Amino acid sequence: MNLARKARRMAEKSAVKARSHGHQAAGPVAGDPPAQTLRLVLDTYTKARHPRETLDLITPMLTRWPKSPSLLGVAGAILLQMQDAAAAIFMLEQATLYGPNEALNWSNLGVAYKQQKRLAEAEAALQRAIAINPKEIDPLYNLGNVYLEKRQFKQALQQFLLVLDLDENHADALNNVGTALLHGNHNLQAAESFRLAIKARPDFHMAMVNRANALAAAHCHEDAIAAGEQALASRYDFVMDRFLCYQKAQICDWSAFDHFRSLPVNAPDGPPAPPFNALTFEDNPANQLERSRAFSAHAMLKPAPTPPQPAPAGDGRIRIGYLSSDIYDHATMHLFAGVLREHDRSKVEIHLFSYGPDMDCPIRRSAKKMVEHFHDIQELTDDAAIAAIRQQNIDILVEMKGFTQGSRAHLLGAGLAPVQVAWLGYPGSMGHASVHYAIADHIVLPVEQRHTFDENIVWLAGSYQSNDDQRPIVTDKGSRRHHGLPENGFVFCSFNSSYKITPREFDIWMRLLAQTPDSVLWLLRSNPVAERNLRREAEKRGIAAQRLVFAGKAHHHEYLGRLRHADLFLDSFAVNAHTTCSDALWAGLPVLTMAGQQFCARVGASLLHAAGLPELATTSEADYEALALELAHDRGRLTALRERLAANRLDCDLFNTKRFTAKLEAAFAAMQSRQQQGLPPADLDLA
Repeated sequence: MNLARKARRMAEKSAVKARSHGHQAAGPVAGDPPAQTLRLVLDTYTKARHPRETLDLITPMLTRWPKSPSLLGVAGAILLQMQDAAAAIFMLEQATLYGPNEALNWSNLGVAYKQQKRLAEAEAALQRAIAINPKEIDPLYNLGNVYLEKRQFKQALQQFLLVLDLDENHADALNNVGTALLHGNHNLQAAESFRLAIKARPDFHMAMVNRANALAAAHCHEDAIAAGEQALASRYDFVMDRFLCYQKAQICDWSAFDHFRSLPVNAPDGPPAPPFNALTFEDNPANQLERSRAFSAHAMLKPAPTPPQPAPAGDGRIRIGYLSSDIYDHATMHLFAGVLREHDRSKVEIHLFSYGPDMDCPIRRSAKKMVEHFHDIQELTDDAAIAAIRQQNIDILVEMKGFTQGSRAHLLGAGLAPVQVAWLGYPGSMGHASVHYAIADHIVLPVEQRHTFDENIVWLAGSYQSNDDQRPIVTDKGSRRHHGLPENGFVFCSFNSSYKITPREFDIWMRLLAQTPDSVLWLLRSNPVAERNLRREAEKRGIAAQRLVFAGKAHHHEYLGRLRHADLFLDSFAVNAHTTCSDALWAGLPVLTMAGQQFCARVGASLLHAAGLPELATTSEADYEALALELAHDRGRLTALRERLAANRLDCDLFNTKRFTAKLEAAFAAMQSRQQQGLPPADLDLA
């Protein structure tokens, strides 16, 4: 029920009460005014062009009836409608004091508390309203919203289901059921709840957007596109327009590239789109920075009144906090787990802050054992998470998600530590002053591209990317034929996600197949629609569809073992392979890349230089194609590359985890030194 209706209903109920009980007419009195006075309030509210007119009428009445629960309640409801939560609380606290059995006043007070982020008080007020009238929908619904705000998604779901027991077509409750389910990763159930919300309210644009996002999270990309197009038809939305481009890239519908080029870099008005979903569409670091700046300005929290100023640790160690949602069997942990193992505990004290799913898996259990302090902040509100992190007196906070899915990087805006660093998670600038440093190397971010990052840059020797040199590889005992590959033909492969594959590299790949008899292209099976589209695109270029072979998902160690069946990994361009490139090199598979302009288009080159294979990092499409063809037709040269990779594997910069971790700790020490000297953050070239 909207606030205008609440105020009207409050006045109506008060008028009925006044007729029933009557009121004394002389001097300041307790209780409510006469029925005709309350009826005047209701009539004025109904006819007023602005709620202020009704408030102006009530204010002098409160001089005569200062303890009137009805007048105070209506005034509070009107102030809520006027977005003045503080004043509403003042009125509604008095209304509930003088009329403690009016559920609607308690409900409105709970809403006002919520708007002021006073969530514990909001919860208590709404529970009081429910105790008075358990069948009243508004308090049940509002309490569900408080639980959403508190990130208590199971409790929120229970509340919204209680609302639906009373009104199965309550569109807002259906929408919020979907939101609660989405946070629990019940994506298809969430999508169905959003569908029901739209059915209950056919013009419910927010539910349309939410349904599209839920279907995307469930990897139902075609359905997500249809849902997004419904939302876009309902109301133009730049964020949804960009979302549709990205979803089409997921299924290799390359019509999205022409449409993307027609869009402005950022929305001319309204909220900006997440920058991550633009990376694959153009290799333009200046535009990517502009997108990051716009998004972070919108998303980052405001700085806290008092910046964090922890006293130096008594034992002289640097207190490092890593912030991520990926502390489970995720690509980030495949790279990062070794760093946790190799940290020098005499120099650093490690805190790991996890806001992702609490999955009981070996890599998460191992991470908990490898750090001194593990903090699960998944269910904490933003304010509570900020307080929990600050309480640990972190010296350097390392953010490892950036603008990727499920991120809470916006917390950095409040100030979690004196020094805040972006590393490993997002392949670009965060574009915000609260992020003081970004960790890079001279290949992935050359000095001439320094201006494309707002952060101060710490350049490491070797690669910016960590790796775990104790990752086991389970030998694949099957034959090539077991995987649908030719026993003797050349196997090009690219296990990048489907959204990274664009017409630029695919044209080259098809020409390579045409010029290499009996060869195939081995790809990752991202989704069946992408598979169909890529086969069709191959046929359009004169290549038989069956020469594209798709590999299913496998456990990480088995996936590494399976790579031995490939001959050459072909990288994508605008967004290179990141973990996937390191996977291939760790498994002994040479990778061919083309170094572009933006950070994520240069990751492959960084990794190849650090692995001792710099000649495989080309700088033009022509060189990329020519070298791929040469290697496909010169087995001896390819074998020599494999042998060099194998010989250097455990000592090269890319795969020596202990050496990398020492470099990372030296970077932390340099940042900490400047901070302790009272110097501002600055570029640090440690290469």
